Amino acid sequence: YYISEAITYIISTRDDISETELQTIADQVSKEGGELIMTLAERLMEKGMEKGMEKGMEKGELRKAREMAKKLLKMGVSPEQIAEASELPLQEILKLKNEIEN
Repeated sequence: YYISEAITYIISTRDDISETELQTIADQVSKEGGELIMTLAERLMEKGMEKGMEKGMEKGELRKAREMAKKLLKMGVSPEQIAEASELPLQEILKLKNEIEN
């Protein structure tokens, strides 16, 4: 199972690795035993968790910025000022303004 997961991860993240290199990695892993496989799988899972956390935090920050932009638009702050302060693209602020008005 862990070898399969490791190979799947390598294939999905690296497009510069050849089948021969992948076979060499698989051979080494199977020769060195289960402990190495477990360690590799744990590392891969940890990296995946870190990436997931980062993406989740980015989405949360973006959602908060959009909410704040909507509030500021309702208060009459100009889209240009909101874009500058929130670091959201002006086009996105204008889209939010349109949503509020319609």
